[in-house]
Amino acid sequence: MRIMRRSQTHKKEFLMNHNTDGTENFHASRRNHNTNSAMTNTSARRVRPSRSVAALEERVIEHLKKDEFSEALKLYEQIIDSYTTTFKKRKELNAADGLNMSPFIGNALYNLGIIHFLDGNFAEALSYLEQSAENREAFNGVGHPDHLASLIKTALCYYAIEDFGKAHTLLESALALGESSCQQIEDLMQIAEVLNNLGCLSFMCGEPVEANRLFQRSLELQHSVLSDSIYGGSEMASPSTTLCYSVTRGNSAFLKMCSRDNHAAIVSFEAALMSQQMLLHDAHETMIATMDHLAVANLLCGRKQKALDLMKRMLRAQVEAYGEADPRCAATVTKIGMVREKEDRIQGAVNQISKAHAVREKGGGGGGKSDSRRNLKGLIR
Repeated sequence: MRIMRRSQTHKKEFLMNHNTDGTENFHASRRNHNTNSAMTNTSARRVRPSRSVAALEERVIEHLKKDEFSEALKLYEQIIDSYTTTFKKRKELNAADGLNMSPFIGNALYNLGIIHFLDGNFAEALSYLEQSAENREAFNGVGHPDHLASLIKTALCYYAIEDFGKAHTLLESALALGESSCQQIEDLMQIAEVLNNLGCLSFMCGEPVEANRLFQRSLELQHSVLSDSIYGGSEMASPSTTLCYSVTRGNSAFLKMCSRDNHAAIVSFEAALMSQQMLLHDAHETMIATMDHLAVANLLCGRKQKALDLMKRMLRAQVEAYGEADPRCAATVTKIGMVREKEDRIQGAVNQISKAHAVREKGGGGGGKSDSRRNLKGLIR
């Protein structure tokens, strides 16, 4: 089950409102609603950063793509130092151009929270994100998209530390605010993000029917955005939109698998994987999770070779990305071994039964019969 970290409480996947590498959550110092990036500054007037700050922000994002979080934090500290110097100079010059610096503070708090979240430091992330929510509520107003973004990411922190009650309260609040102030395509995607995450919470709390209802609502909204983009232009959608849609489809497929509708689960997992493999590298956490679940669904339908093919693909990707000594590779090797062992046991039992029949036909003794029973018992275990 994948929480929309625009992704699951793992560091790389903001199931929704995230681009293909998990960095769309990072807000830089300018607003750009219609692009892949959610890097924003939501002040009433547009403020462009200095070239040095913009360059640093790009470098931060590149480090985040590679999971180099300590390097990203060091660079972001330089960005904050640059902002601090600018603020002091403006104060010394008594700048009177009406420029409000609050958005810079809100974005800085938010970005620091995102970096800590991606690194798995949820307590640190929670502190920054809660402060960013307060700042953005005060400056942008209740229900503004950036205020909602901070609420959603704060909820994900609570989800990550398994405080599902607080996570649910924040997401329900974000949903009500989002639905009451929805104006743009991006707002619909934000609402879909909340619905997906509420679906994950419902599943975690043992309510699969409610989870399915929420996933279907999320899919309907995302499908409407993608459908409108056909006639309204591709700028209305993005790779992020397609990826998010695939993640929710994967979540819906997981519910189907849990209810033993394995053939329907396979169809949905395959559809999700078709989109994801166009946008993500094979070793990406979301790709691995989808392939893993699809492999299980295939096993449950008796399609062992397809399951093995998926697991081998997973292993190749993990070895290439992380090296053979990585624990993720070892886990996949173990899964492949388990499937093959079961296959070998089945083949062994079949061979013993065939031998037993051959012995009977020749009028042999009962040794073959006991051997075949022994193998069948092993198969049943």
